[in-house]
Amino acid sequence: MYPANVRFSGMALPYNLAYAVFAGTAPLASELLVSATGSMISPAIYASVLALLALPLLLTAIPETRHSDLRTGAIK
Repeated sequence: MYPANVRFSGMALPYNLAYAVFAGTAPLASELLVSATGSMISPAIYASVLALLALPLLLTAIPETRHSDLRTGAIK
């Protein structure tokens, strides 16, 4: 968790960069998948596989912050 004085920027910058990279290229990736496979469902399969790959990271890498100090970001 980031300290309070940089929390907004510390979370907004990586979120927006990831959103621009992945959401910005999604139409191109979808078109390439449909053209390569001939299947209209291939973009859905691609998105599902990415979600399944991200799930273990989501469940294990994000620490619980319930007892953390909001000013310093220190997790107790």
